[in-house]
Amino acid sequence: MLLRPHAAFDHQGAWCGSVVAYGADNLGSAASELWAVQFTGTAETVRPTDEELERLGPCPRRIDDRDFRPAHLRIEPCFVTVHTMDGSPGGAAVVGAVGAIHSVI
Repeated sequence: MLLRPHAAFDHQGAWCGSVVAYGADNLGSAASELWAVQFTGTAETVRPTDEELERLGPCPRRIDDRDFRPAHLRIEPCFVTVHTMDGSPGGAAVVGAVGAIHSVI
């Protein structure tokens, strides 16, 4: 997993070489199928390829009144959990996948 945090916050300095947990979801969206993913792995500072930079899309211009300066971290996931749920009121959560993985996502 490739992340692009704001270098001014120095997350990359705290995360680099450490085991971290990261999560993302679309729970605030109006999608009919909601999902959340969490994974745990070791983070390292990297220089992304041109293709990876293109896939990340354009950088924001400013974050918290500061010019955005990208840092790039790769997390090599060891454990991944994916949850999906029906987006209708009262929809029940269903675990989609849990376990160890052996390749980069």
